[in-house]
Amino acid sequence: MKKTIILLLMIMTTAILSNAQNKFVTKKFKTEGRENLYLGKADTVVAEGDINKDGNKDVVIAEQNGGELAVYFGSADGYKLYNIYPTNGEKCEYEHRKSQEFYVNVSITAKGVLRIATSEMIFGQTCEDPDTYDCAYSDNISLVYMLRYQDNDLYLIGGNKSIYREGDGSLVVSGGGSYNTLTNKKIPIDIDGSTLLRDQITDIPKKPLKSLSEITIGLYDFEDYD
Repeated sequence: MKKTIILLLMIMTTAILSNAQNKFVTKKFKTEGRENLYLGKADTVVAEGDINKDGNKDVVIAEQNGGELAVYFGSADGYKLYNIYPTNGEKCEYEHRKSQEFYVNVSITAKGVLRIATSEMIFGQTCEDPDTYDCAYSDNISLVYMLRYQDNDLYLIGGNKSIYREGDGSLVVSGGGSYNTLTNKKIPIDIDGSTLLRDQITDIPKKPLKSLSEITIGLYDFEDYD
């Protein structure tokens, strides 16, 4: 009788421990399971947060130097691929102008907004002689995209643009500012490309929100709102 009771207790204890272990494995998969996800072809950056507001942690993985960005939605069973998007699909490479450095970073805000930031440095020259260094320049381009999940898609609700040139004896700003495509407002940026001029808010055209599939991260620069 005692052996039977001991055996039953052992079985119950094993079942409890097994159940607890399964819950731990599931939890670990939800928080650390990105080794099972698409990790890209090169160095990657990762963001975690609840994009689709279902109470589960989602994961965004992007190739740091451009290529692809993958969005995964989380659930109690792990992650499921939502979509993969290109980033900087057409790097600038032609005579007298070439893209040398391109970086992508991703984060998810507390409200579930996906933030994708890119920075690119393009080297070029304003004259045809490659040995004439006094006409060389570099364009520094910083872009930020803010995307909200709604109606089963990710939509661009705003972002930032800063484009400025260094070299050839000048500093030239080519547009830029902070864009809100929900309120249709733009805050311009000053000549150093870093300070928003909040006392000079302007209206931007009212347009249907663009989905992430309609733009290319790193190429789309809000030109249709300038």
